Amino acid sequence: MTRVMPAQYRVEDNWIRFPEMNWKPVQIPFGLGIGRVTQGQAKRQPLRVKVEKGIVTRLDVLDHGEWRKILPVFKVEIQIPTLACPLTIDTAVTGVDRAAAQTLVQQGHYLGVRQSGLILLAKIQHSKFREKVRRKSRSEKADSTGNAVGALFLERLFHGNPRGRDAIYRDLGRRTPTTPAPGTKPGFRNRVVRELGVYWISRVAVEPPFQGMGIGSILCDAARQVAKDRMLESGRYVELIRQLPLYRYEKIVNGEADFLTGNSKIFGRDLPFNLRTPFLSRVPVEETGPPNERVVPGCKAYYFSKTGRMVLRSTRKGLLKPGKGGG
Repeated sequence: MTRVMPAQYRVEDNWIRFPEMNWKPVQIPFGLGIGRVTQGQAKRQPLRVKVEKGIVTRLDVLDHGEWRKILPVFKVEIQIPTLACPLTIDTAVTGVDRAAAQTLVQQGHYLGVRQSGLILLAKIQHSKFREKVRRKSRSEKADSTGNAVGALFLERLFHGNPRGRDAIYRDLGRRTPTTPAPGTKPGFRNRVVRELGVYWISRVAVEPPFQGMGIGSILCDAARQVAKDRMLESGRYVELIRQLPLYRYEKIVNGEADFLTGNSKIFGRDLPFNLRTPFLSRVPVEETGPPNERVVPGCKAYYFSKTGRMVLRSTRKGLLKPGKGGG
């Protein structure tokens, strides 16, 4: 592989260009931070690349003293019992993919669209099956997302320090630091995030006709592996904050099936996330669906998991296969 120094390439959005080499520019995943601006200056790291006939087929970046694989992107395929065809988990690198992910969040998440973060997409390539499910549900918004039926945004939560992180400190056998008053300890939140090695699943959304099929579970499981192996700084944990009706939260605490914590009816095994008790705070939650829409007492629940290889690599009826990008 050829080593490329920072002065020999430039980053434009998520494109890397090599002005001094006769190589085609390449697109990398959104949200990685290569060429990020720090204190007014762009920070660019050394690269090493494999080039075949002027095309970059492999790209690693040196960050914090470690070579991290960027290309080929993370991509896997899995057959799950709820789908009549394989599901592909792919990393977004094109504007079309990013737009599909943002549309899915806009249509199916209670919070707004994120403009940052690495994006994982769940795709159903089998067009006949995909459109049959959409027609059954009479989904009028589906066309704008193409073959994407689910999306996840993975980034770092620096603008807050959720109380739920005390569960991670306990998992590490360490004392939780006291959160200082605003402005008294600059950089405190940044240090906590990097000290814990925690990445934040900021959004997960699945197109309504495909909800309840295990797609959200697979996306969150894939995020664990991506946080460990494919972000510039290797992650040790991932976190997710979710709004739930209080009655639903209590049922999960008492062992009812949940798309993150376990007792999965779809996969027949426990899932890798832990639900922190007690919940973070009380909030009203809107419930939609039959018999009608209503607002019920709810809560913000905190989930966390160690990073690592996907646990949903095999199911009762299928086996996950690496895509071209590999796991």
